[in-house]
Amino acid sequence: MHREIGALACLRDKRIVLISHDLAQAGSQLLLVETAVRLRDAGAHVHLATLAEDTRPGNLAARNNIAIFPVAESFRQCASADLVIANTAVAAGWVNSYLREYAVGARSLVWWIHEIDACSYADQMNSLGLVAMALFDSRASLRSWADAGLTFPPLTQVIHPGVDGAFVEKSTKSRFSYPGDGLLRRFGLTPRLHTRTKIRTMLGIAPEDFAIILVGHFLERKGQSLLMGTVSRLLSQYPRLPLKVIMVGFKSEKNKTAFLNQLNDAGRRALDDRRAVTIVHDLTPYYAASDAFVMNSQGLGENFGRVTIEAMTFKLPVLGTDAGGTPEIVEHGVTGLLHPVGIEGQEKLGHNIVMLMKNRDVAKTMGDAGSRRVKEKFTAMRFDAEFASLLQIILNAQRSGRS
Repeated sequence: MHREIGALACLRDKRIVLISHDLAQAGSQLLLVETAVRLRDAGAHVHLATLAEDTRPGNLAARNNIAIFPVAESFRQCASADLVIANTAVAAGWVNSYLREYAVGARSLVWWIHEIDACSYADQMNSLGLVAMALFDSRASLRSWADAGLTFPPLTQVIHPGVDGAFVEKSTKSRFSYPGDGLLRRFGLTPRLHTRTKIRTMLGIAPEDFAIILVGHFLERKGQSLLMGTVSRLLSQYPRLPLKVIMVGFKSEKNKTAFLNQLNDAGRRALDDRRAVTIVHDLTPYYAASDAFVMNSQGLGENFGRVTIEAMTFKLPVLGTDAGGTPEIVEHGVTGLLHPVGIEGQEKLGHNIVMLMKNRDVAKTMGDAGSRRVKEKFTAMRFDAEFASLLQIILNAQRSGRS
């Protein structure tokens, strides 16, 4: 498939090394690899090291044909690169060690920080002020890091991530593959494609049901348990509500089963084994089957929310916590509805769920508005243009330093 090179063409023939803390199927890693693919398509020479050494077959980089080298070679590889991008605050140990050995490497090093809980990492960030650029995904994240009292490099920027063009193209289709068809791929057969109606049937969702989806690794701060507590209370009070839940992100079948077993009868009516899903590579059939998206991250909220803009691409209204980067994405009352973090916010979330369920036309209008907002504000093309302009500043500074 032809890809639009666009603004990244200025990086043609540049050698770019990426340092990822691991290659898990998670937002920051996916964003890094997608950016790597677009850089490569623009003519850059892209290589990657994973600090976790998790290079098992079928890993995230391998699926995208990104060259991986051992961590033991990373300092040498980075010292000869035009640009180095260290991904996440978890890479702090590597950054500190690299700059102790190659201090001059700071002028080509971009530190892309995806975490919002700065206090959890602040005492490890000794080198943050030395790098060529610190990059953040949301204004909320940058505020959190600033509040931690850290020193930033002169070039410190927020760039909202965008939805990859290939994903946008998938969202326009009327049929989608389904994870249960994976065996067909294993035997070299073409997977069947299914309509939204068929996928909903396979997930146990009736035509009249209102299906809400939460996507994220199963962690307390992601709010899965809080959501199910809210849904259970709604269905205990109003047993006839046509409400179903899709929850994607359990780390294992054992983890999933343990969560389902602790639900009460009302909770099990909303979420059963078909709609509780372990981590998957392709979320599109689940978005396609849903009627609204829930971002229920607690505490400081979600750093940005890659899955939020993906859901909006699928024209899903967002029911999100009013914290972190989510309010930078969701226009309250226009593309979704926000609720406070904490237990007190769950009553508001329940009200918002019922409001959209009873007013499907409002839900559709919000979903349509969200899709338009993604096309206006959260495209990969817009991200690439902002990213390329900043990388060009770094490259120009390098040339000035050599002259």
